[in-house]
Amino acid sequence: MIPAVPGAAVVGWLLLVLSLAVGASLLVWWGWRAWRAQSGRPRPPLRRWQWAGAMLLSVLPVSTAVGLAQIAWQDHRQEQHRAAQERLMFFTLERPVAWGDVTLPAGSHVQRDLPQDEAGDADGPPDLRGLREVRFPHPVRIGAMWVGAMSVYGQVALELARPHRFAAHDGKPAQECEAGLAALFNARRPPSPDEPFPPQHDGLAMGDWVFETCFDAGTGMSVRYWKGGQLVWADAPVYGRKE
Repeated sequence: MIPAVPGAAVVGWLLLVLSLAVGASLLVWWGWRAWRAQSGRPRPPLRRWQWAGAMLLSVLPVSTAVGLAQIAWQDHRQEQHRAAQERLMFFTLERPVAWGDVTLPAGSHVQRDLPQDEAGDADGPPDLRGLREVRFPHPVRIGAMWVGAMSVYGQVALELARPHRFAAHDGKPAQECEAGLAALFNARRPPSPDEPFPPQHDGLAMGDWVFETCFDAGTGMSVRYWKGGQLVWADAPVYGRKE
């Protein structure tokens, strides 16, 4: 996508106003010469440089209009391209889809990376490669946890829909986490430069992740979805956490 140039809109409008002023002046001038000729008082014939100047000035309104039309068409195409990309990145599941250890129910709002190809069958399951965030329409069970949303960005974060107690492990004490907190999981094996975190090609495998801590996600994990032709933020449930 071609980036917008700062001040380009202002310059475009100034050119439009200038071209309209020049065009109107030329029309008045040519009309005045025609009126003088019809009234029997013609003006002297134009010299070559005057004809050249008049022709050049006549081109300005046309060229400006064509240039602005091209800019408007380019902006329209860019907006269509951006909307098409966002349609691929944000979507809502129409039917349940198994994704590793979790089944995403119908109505789940999904955000994923922009696909690099057109793989996938329109009548088959949706392509969940590059999945990043999901907001579930109702709490979903993942292992022993009930989850309202999840995020996969190098780490796994699960928004707890119900309180959960994580057992002690690796010298860390057990931790009680309230509903509404996000449980953070790190990769179980040490990351490598070639594969910094467990791949999610076949979905989420909780066996590859180990609990680290719980944290306050504020108003909840933010996921957008399409509603009435616009991208809007999905509302997070009110879990009634203790302050």
